[in-house]
Amino acid sequence: MTTGIYELTDTWGDGGTVFKSIEMTITDTAYDTGSMMIDITTTVAGGYFRVDPDGNLDFSGTLANTTLAGYLDYTPIAAPAHFEGRVFYDSAEKALSYYNDATDVTINIGQESVIRVVNNSGGDIDDGVAVYISGATGGLPEIEKAIATAGDTQVIGATTNDILDGQTGYVTTFGVIRGLDTSGFLAGDLLYLSDSVAGEITNVPPLYPLRQVQMGNCITSDAGAGKIFIDIDQNNALIAVVKSYTFAARSAASGIYYQAGFYDAPAADANLTQASTTVVYGTANVAYAAHAFIVSAGDGATDGSDLVLTVTGTSVTDAGVRTPADTQVVCADCLAGATPVDTYLETSKKWIGQITYTLSSTGGTAFAFSFNYGVAKYEDYGNVDVTLRGIECVGNASATDTGFDIELLHHNDIGWTYSAAAFVAGNTPIESMSGTHGVENDISNGLPFAFKRTEVEQAIAGSASEGLVVRVTTTTANTVAYMDTHLTATIP
Repeated sequence: MTTGIYELTDTWGDGGTVFKSIEMTITDTAYDTGSMMIDITTTVAGGYFRVDPDGNLDFSGTLANTTLAGYLDYTPIAAPAHFEGRVFYDSAEKALSYYNDATDVTINIGQESVIRVVNNSGGDIDDGVAVYISGATGGLPEIEKAIATAGDTQVIGATTNDILDGQTGYVTTFGVIRGLDTSGFLAGDLLYLSDSVAGEITNVPPLYPLRQVQMGNCITSDAGAGKIFIDIDQNNALIAVVKSYTFAARSAASGIYYQAGFYDAPAADANLTQASTTVVYGTANVAYAAHAFIVSAGDGATDGSDLVLTVTGTSVTDAGVRTPADTQVVCADCLAGATPVDTYLETSKKWIGQITYTLSSTGGTAFAFSFNYGVAKYEDYGNVDVTLRGIECVGNASATDTGFDIELLHHNDIGWTYSAAAFVAGNTPIESMSGTHGVENDISNGLPFAFKRTEVEQAIAGSASEGLVVRVTTTTANTVAYMDTHLTATIP
């Protein structure tokens, strides 16, 4: 009889379970060739023994009375057959891996994180679907398919296996999910939560004000063996931004003034034809640094093959690059059907000094187009998408004005009105002092005044030629001694 600590090596490879070493007493070796009857007496740390799939205790290899090392060595192998609780070193993924109760899930320890969930969404959820937590039951989070919205969008990860309705499964919160159709992506593509199909992962980012939830990256592009690395950036944190402006009109005539930007445009329109193809705007050497714009009369016509309106002058970029004799098309198709009345268009470039609008028509001998024109500068928060939360204006009057007004304009291409002789630049205000205060809208010499609106909740696509302009109208000279205006926005 021999008693001690023995290391036993499993060589069957038939789905049995290997356990840590035990203290055992060998009582017999004579029953049949190569077999031993083992009497387990005490379980201790270290070493191994094995129970085969039939529940019998087996061992194989050298049996030695030895002290085991303080570590375990796993031979790298290809993923074996599934067996719940099986641990192995995956030679393909280069990771210590294990199997749980899901037959199509392999957990690579240290390379991914998963959570066990239950699908009570009312429908099956396939592998590789973006999900959020919708509740909890039986101590497990419930999941539903996620979709990008303009509000708070929460995503916990993507499903690691197909999860039938009412069944449990697993969601990868960080790591690689495999066996997907990623043929629509390129390897390395940044992936987003879809804003059109619930649960879909796409390489097309949603447009503001919808939230851009980054799901991770495409690792392998393939129709059936694709891989996606899940690393979620919710991008839901709100950062408050306050921009402030000062206004004074102590020595100014009555009229329209601006904060946070400006419009400058003639009241009369331009009427260009084949006989007079250009109109000049602005004053030489003036630092407008603003976009050239037009508002169409909707009368464009030609006997040629096209009708194009171009702006020429000195451009300047936000990075400070000045380009003399630059040019840009402001209207590529000025025909009435393509550019109807009240259509607003602007150049992406900004201009300084004097600019020239030129109408041309390839092969045209008779063509014409009428439009309002000028320049626009607006607060776009450095070309950043924001949500406007409120406006606050506080000032003191230096004259009495019963026609005074403060208007907040959302600069975009909607709501403009063409006029042949009385054009006023700007679209419909989203907030105004006169609209909020009603008849209590006067300001009086020497007295303070204020206008405030909160909970405006207006999305401003600063990355897409949108912004804010505050328009101040005075009907009396020297109306405002001073006025401070604050625009509060949040990012995103």
